[in-house]
Amino acid sequence: MITLKGAEADAVAGFFAFVIPNDNEDLGFVAHALYVCVPGDIKSDFAGRIGVLLRGVPVGLTRIPALTKIYKTGTSASGIVAFYREKPVE
Repeated sequence: MITLKGAEADAVAGFFAFVIPNDNEDLGFVAHALYVCVPGDIKSDFAGRIGVLLRGVPVGLTRIPALTKIYKTGTSASGIVAFYREKPVE
């Protein structure tokens, strides 16, 4: 169970989704924070930057501006939950 309180809870208000890293598809929404259950590296696209490797992402909440993709190749962190504010168009 993930329990966030105070400023952390306010920072992730909105929607969340469990992330399965994928080399071919975007998340389908723009995330503003991640919660990582198992630490490691995360290869991602965010804020107009492609294929950025975030090294040593710790367990817990990490704010990342405009995250749109998490790659399978290059990602060793797991148990990733993405937080976003606007529900994707279905």
